[in-house]
Amino acid sequence: MTSPRSTRPPASVSSARSRQWLWWLIGLGLLILAFASTGIHWLTEYWWFSALGYDDVFTLRLSWSLLCAALAFVAYGIVLFANYWLALWLTRDRPFYAPKNSDWTPIIPGLTIYGGIAFIVLLGVGAAQRGAGAWETLLKFLNLTDFGSVDPIYQQDIGFYVFKMPMYQGLQQQGLELLIWSLLLVLMIYALRGEIRLERGWKYLLTGPVKVHLCVLLSAIALTCALGYWLARYDLLYSPTGVVFGAGYTDVNARLAAYGVMGFITLIMAGLFIMSLWRPGVSFPLTSVGFYLIVLVAVGSLYPWLQQTITVEPNELDKE
Repeated sequence: MTSPRSTRPPASVSSARSRQWLWWLIGLGLLILAFASTGIHWLTEYWWFSALGYDDVFTLRLSWSLLCAALAFVAYGIVLFANYWLALWLTRDRPFYAPKNSDWTPIIPGLTIYGGIAFIVLLGVGAAQRGAGAWETLLKFLNLTDFGSVDPIYQQDIGFYVFKMPMYQGLQQQGLELLIWSLLLVLMIYALRGEIRLERGWKYLLTGPVKVHLCVLLSAIALTCALGYWLARYDLLYSPTGVVFGAGYTDVNARLAAYGVMGFITLIMAGLFIMSLWRPGVSFPLTSVGFYLIVLVAVGSLYPWLQQTITVEPNELDKE
């Protein structure tokens, strides 16, 4: 007489489900910790505004903060998850790398997938917290007012620096950070899938759609850096390096030109990343990065230093 087949799940399936629940609980706990300080801050703010009778001001600030936070979270989530999903889809036929005869081997795929999603959520939460603090910057940008006076170098109205520049700089910095995180995330996926292997040699280190994906991201990073150099030109008006606050002799005659050259070189580097899609190997990307670093040291640092040391410092008061 045979016993009936048991309906209980195998031990391995039960263990796998337990690990999934554990990761979800860990993720939920991290989210609660991330939002705890923010919730306490807003509760304290509400009590203070309410005690002074400025409930409407608090409501306005809170609504715009939530809007900025939501926009930042959605933007980070869409870009990061799109790159994450694309990296997984491009390597769908390749198994995850796992050490042989290791206890970690069965959980590495799940750890990578769920860990990547948790990482994206945490980055999105961090972006949302920073976005919530940008409500004033956004409101000033949307309510631009001219001052009727212009700066002596770029002939921009003072309102441009008060209302627009903080918004442009914030978007550029957050965009650059988002692209760098996207690059690191997909590099992790491609490395775990075995798509980046040094034993294939430099010529075949990156091939096919994986190379296209990485080069497009690198090109986007270079374009964002070029925008950063363009915006950095306006920061020279706040330069503290001279004997007086503001743009000095070195800033106007060296750093301004250096930012222009660096922006142009960065645009060329972005183009080389795209051109490398039609050439085997990674010689174009590596060459462009190496050339950029040389120009960065020579033009971005050495040239302004020589200008300051040789031309300005011997007669600084007269030059400035």
